[in-house]
Amino acid sequence: MNNNKGFTLLEVIVTIGILSIVLGYFTTFFSNEIRFYYSKDNDIEFKQDARIALDRIVTKIRSNNGLVFETDENENGIISKEGVILINSVKNTDSNGEINFYCEDGAAYGELRDNDEKTIVNYVKAFALEKISVTLTDNLVKITITTGNEKADNDKTYSTVVRLR
Repeated sequence: MNNNKGFTLLEVIVTIGILSIVLGYFTTFFSNEIRFYYSKDNDIEFKQDARIALDRIVTKIRSNNGLVFETDENENGIISKEGVILINSVKNTDSNGEINFYCEDGAAYGELRDNDEKTIVNYVKAFALEKISVTLTDNLVKITITTGNEKADNDKTYSTVVRLR
Protein backbone atom coordinates (compact mmCIF):
# COMPACT_ATOMS: atom_id res chain seq x y z
CA MET A 1 0.00 0.00 0.00
CA ASN A 2 1.40 3.35 -1.08
CA ASN A 3 0.52 5.86 1.71
CA ASN A 4 2.31 9.14 0.89
CA LYS A 5 1.41 11.85 3.34
CA GLY A 6 2.26 15.44 2.52
CA PHE A 7 1.42 18.38 0.32
CA THR A 8 1.77 18.61 -3.39
CA LEU A 9 3.67 21.49 -4.95
CA LEU A 10 0.41 22.89 -6.31
CA GLU A 11 -1.17 22.95 -2.82
CA VAL A 12 1.85 24.77 -1.37
CA ILE A 13 1.81 27.40 -4.16
CA VAL A 14 -1.94 28.01 -3.76
CA THR A 15 -1.54 28.34 0.04
CA ILE A 16 1.34 30.82 -0.34
CA GLY A 17 -0.72 32.84 -2.84
CA ILE A 18 -3.74 33.04 -0.52
CA LEU A 19 -1.52 33.91 2.45
CA SER A 20 0.16 36.68 0.40
CA ILE A 21 -3.19 38.22 -0.48
CA VAL A 22 -4.35 38.16 3.16
CA LEU A 23 -1.05 39.61 4.43
CA GLY A 24 -1.15 42.30 1.74
CA TYR A 25 -4.61 43.36 2.91
CA PHE A 26 -3.53 43.53 6.56
CA THR A 27 -0.37 45.45 5.69
CA THR A 28 -2.38 48.03 3.73
CA PHE A 29 -4.95 48.31 6.50
CA PHE A 30 -2.39 48.77 9.28
CA SER A 31 -0.22 51.19 7.32
CA ASN A 32 -3.28 53.40 6.73
CA GLU A 33 -4.14 53.22 10.43
CA ILE A 34 -0.58 54.15 11.43
CA ARG A 35 -0.58 57.08 9.00
CA PHE A 36 -3.95 58.23 10.42
CA TYR A 37 -2.60 57.92 13.98
CA TYR A 38 0.44 60.10 13.24
CA SER A 39 -1.75 62.65 11.46
CA LYS A 40 -4.05 62.94 14.48
CA ASP A 41 -1.03 62.97 16.82
CA ASN A 42 0.32 66.00 14.89
CA ASP A 43 -3.08 67.69 15.15
CA ILE A 44 -3.17 67.16 18.92
CA GLU A 45 0.38 68.45 19.31
CA PHE A 46 -0.41 71.60 17.29
CA LYS A 47 -3.60 72.16 19.26
CA GLN A 48 -1.80 71.83 22.60
CA ASP A 49 1.01 74.15 21.50
CA ALA A 50 -1.44 76.74 20.16
CA ARG A 51 -3.57 76.56 23.31
CA ILE A 52 -0.49 77.07 25.51
CA ALA A 53 0.58 80.04 23.38
CA LEU A 54 -2.91 81.58 23.44
CA ASP A 55 -3.10 81.11 27.22
CA ARG A 56 0.29 82.75 27.66
CA ILE A 57 -0.70 85.72 25.46
CA VAL A 58 -4.06 86.13 27.21
CA THR A 59 -2.35 85.99 30.62
CA LYS A 60 0.13 88.65 29.47
CA ILE A 61 -2.73 90.89 28.31
CA ARG A 62 -4.86 90.37 31.43
CA SER A 63 -1.95 91.07 33.78
CA ASN A 64 -1.32 94.53 32.29
CA ASN A 65 -3.40 97.69 32.41
CA GLY A 66 -3.16 100.55 29.94
CA LEU A 67 -2.57 98.39 26.87
CA VAL A 68 -3.01 99.90 23.43
CA PHE A 69 -3.73 98.12 20.16
CA GLU A 70 -1.87 99.55 17.16
CA THR A 71 -1.28 98.59 13.56
CA ASP A 72 1.83 99.18 11.50
CA GLU A 73 1.95 100.35 7.89
CA ASN A 74 1.12 96.80 6.70
CA GLU A 75 -1.89 96.49 9.03
CA ASN A 76 -0.08 94.03 11.34
CA GLY A 77 -1.36 94.13 14.91
CA ILE A 78 0.81 95.21 17.81
CA ILE A 79 -0.12 95.47 21.49
CA SER A 80 1.92 97.98 23.47
CA LYS A 81 2.04 99.66 26.84
CA GLU A 82 3.36 103.20 27.16
CA GLY A 83 5.07 102.92 23.76
CA VAL A 84 6.79 99.60 24.57
CA ILE A 85 5.75 96.65 22.41
CA LEU A 86 4.46 93.67 24.39
CA ILE A 87 3.05 91.47 21.63
CA ASN A 88 4.19 91.76 18.03
CA SER A 89 2.43 89.90 15.20
CA VAL A 90 4.90 91.16 12.60
CA LYS A 91 7.21 88.53 11.10
CA ASN A 92 10.62 89.69 12.14
CA THR A 93 14.06 88.63 13.22
CA ASP A 94 14.37 91.25 15.97
CA SER A 95 13.00 90.57 19.42
CA ASN A 96 11.38 93.94 20.01
CA GLY A 97 8.53 92.68 22.18
CA GLU A 98 7.83 90.23 24.95
CA ILE A 99 6.07 87.88 22.52
CA ASN A 100 7.09 87.99 18.85
CA PHE A 101 6.20 86.19 15.65
CA TYR A 102 9.58 85.11 14.30
CA CYS A 103 10.08 83.71 10.82
CA GLU A 104 13.27 83.25 8.80
CA ASP A 105 13.18 84.85 5.37
CA GLY A 106 11.69 82.40 2.89
CA ALA A 107 10.57 79.91 5.56
CA ALA A 108 7.06 78.50 5.26
CA TYR A 109 6.59 78.23 9.02
CA GLY A 110 7.86 80.36 11.86
CA GLU A 111 7.49 80.35 15.63
CA LEU A 112 6.32 82.50 18.49
CA ARG A 113 9.18 83.50 20.78
CA ASP A 114 9.42 85.41 24.01
CA ASN A 115 11.90 88.23 24.60
CA ASP A 116 14.47 85.70 25.90
CA GLU A 117 14.36 84.04 22.45
CA LYS A 118 12.69 80.95 23.95
CA THR A 119 10.23 79.30 21.61
CA ILE A 120 6.60 79.36 22.79
CA VAL A 121 5.16 77.43 19.84
CA ASN A 122 6.68 75.96 16.64
CA TYR A 123 5.29 75.61 13.14
CA VAL A 124 3.35 78.87 13.10
CA LYS A 125 2.16 79.79 9.64
CA ALA A 126 0.38 82.97 10.70
CA PHE A 127 -0.12 85.00 13.85
CA ALA A 128 -2.62 87.85 13.86
CA LEU A 129 -3.91 90.44 16.27
CA GLU A 130 -7.15 92.07 15.14
CA LYS A 131 -9.17 94.75 16.90
CA ILE A 132 -12.85 94.02 17.22
CA SER A 133 -14.97 97.11 17.87
CA VAL A 134 -18.24 96.20 19.51
CA THR A 135 -18.85 99.56 21.15
CA LEU A 136 -16.78 102.68 21.66
CA THR A 137 -15.81 101.61 25.18
CA ASP A 138 -14.83 98.02 24.37
CA ASN A 139 -11.28 97.22 23.35
CA LEU A 140 -11.55 93.63 22.20
CA VAL A 141 -8.66 91.95 20.38
CA LYS A 142 -8.97 88.70 18.46
CA ILE A 143 -5.79 86.61 18.61
CA THR A 144 -5.36 83.99 15.88
CA ILE A 145 -2.64 81.39 15.48
CA THR A 146 -2.44 79.18 12.39
CA THR A 147 -0.22 76.12 12.76
CA GLY A 148 0.84 73.24 10.55
CA ASN A 149 3.81 71.66 8.87
CA GLU A 150 4.71 69.65 5.80
CA LYS A 151 3.48 66.41 7.43
CA ALA A 152 0.09 67.77 8.48
CA ASP A 153 -2.93 67.25 6.26
CA ASN A 154 -3.87 70.92 6.45
CA ASP A 155 -3.19 74.00 8.54
CA LYS A 156 -5.14 74.47 11.76
CA THR A 157 -6.36 77.83 13.02
CA TYR A 158 -6.98 78.61 16.69
CA SER A 159 -8.26 81.88 18.06
CA THR A 160 -9.58 83.63 21.13
CA VAL A 161 -10.84 87.08 22.04
CA VAL A 162 -9.56 89.14 24.98
CA ARG A 163 -10.38 92.58 26.32
CA LEU A 164 -7.63 95.20 26.69
CA ARG A 165 -7.73 97.13 29.96
